[in-house]
Amino acid sequence: MKNVLVVLALVLTLPAIQTIAQTGEKGKKTPQPLEVLPITDIPGTASAITSFLKPKLAISDAQSPKVIGQISEFLKTKSAFIEQAKSNPTEYIARFNSAQARFQSELRAVLTPAQYSKFLDLKPKSSDSGNLLSHLFF
Repeated sequence: MKNVLVVLALVLTLPAIQTIAQTGEKGKKTPQPLEVLPITDIPGTASAITSFLKPKLAISDAQSPKVIGQISEFLKTKSAFIEQAKSNPTEYIARFNSAQARFQSELRAVLTPAQYSKFLDLKPKSSDSGNLLSHLFF
């Protein structure tokens, strides 16, 4: 009878022990490295993103230089901390969210509300090397 109780206790506590071992501390998960697209050519990437967005959002010739400037500035800021996506994901997320909020606020000031809404609708579901907009959202 004692053996049955010992086995039962082990079976019931094993999942909790495994969870604690995986997280390091009870309730705190160790952040996994993030998959973020590298930025190798900021001017080229900013130009390609703007060229992609221009017909989709009906960006005017007057808006275009402002949009490309804001995208370039965001990519430059992001490239300064992009390595943290692998080494310190928590810090990357905090810095990215701050930079993205600033970028989107500046972009919202240049685009019409309808254009900005369409821009947000173009957000990819995940980071995808085939989608240049991943640079702006992940």
